[in-house]
Amino acid sequence: MDLATIDDSGGRNLGAIRLFARAAATMSSSFKILFRRGTSAVYLSLNAGPGMWLTVLNVAAARVRGRRLVIHHHTYGHLDVPVIRARALMRAAGPAACHVTLSPSMTTALKATYPRARLVIELTNAGLVDDISPQNDGPAGAKGLRIGLLSNLTEHKGILELEILTEELVARGLRPLIRVGGPARDSKARSALERMQASFGGNFDYWGQVSNQQKETFFSDLTHFVFLTRYANEASPLVVLEALAANVRVVAFNQGAIVDLIDERSGICIQQTDRWVDDVVAALVDQGTEAATPRARYEELRTLYTEQLDRLRDFLSATPTSEVGKK
Repeated sequence: MDLATIDDSGGRNLGAIRLFARAAATMSSSFKILFRRGTSAVYLSLNAGPGMWLTVLNVAAARVRGRRLVIHHHTYGHLDVPVIRARALMRAAGPAACHVTLSPSMTTALKATYPRARLVIELTNAGLVDDISPQNDGPAGAKGLRIGLLSNLTEHKGILELEILTEELVARGLRPLIRVGGPARDSKARSALERMQASFGGNFDYWGQVSNQQKETFFSDLTHFVFLTRYANEASPLVVLEALAANVRVVAFNQGAIVDLIDERSGICIQQTDRWVDDVVAALVDQGTEAATPRARYEELRTLYTEQLDRLRDFLSATPTSEVGKK
């Protein structure tokens, strides 16, 4: 099998120069799809932003040439509500295209929003995470709350909510250790970090950028990973999987496909209601009667990834069906 792989999954906001460069790269990719001999399948990593219009060109070229087509959806930006560019993509792809999603809830959203997406294979992100040896026995008992957040920090990625949560925990007489990692990407995130450092002093620990080699230490003695993201494109974040791998219980907003990563043994998804602060506090304080086993959930997802990847490989290896190219 000769597989052409095209990554169109760049950022949503493209400046004029980057957009021109992306358009030139798309034309080059389309030319190769149309004229390179021996290519039987085309695998596209989808851009959910305006760059999706460029992806449509590659999809159309692949269909004209009768290539087996796989479109990998990494974000929720086009799934919650239908968008014109995604409708155009579905029409260009045709009924024989294979759509790859990250979880069952993402599959449901894709099919509900775009009925033309008939063939869907799920592939969890668990296979993309470097294993982290657990140094953690789970929620903590006598050592108190040790809460972590690791992300590209913006106003939508949970740092503002973490500040509110910490204030509430302190008001209730608790003194949690708060550990935050990742670069601050906007002014609101930077301001929140400054306020938390001033307010919580020695109980607040900001690590800045965290390398892959540092992640094991970052997660090592946390009792909870709190990921209160409201990011519209959030799908199946790798940081949640990393926390599970490190055997850290996860408390997260029910955003994107996060609900499919967490079960009752490994954490809880919180609904984004006016009561979210009380709900998160309750999740942090109530350890429950069942032992937390986040690592076991991670291992289940890794096994699932292997099974799903085999199914996708089988699809890519199959002879293109006669439906490819039909309207």
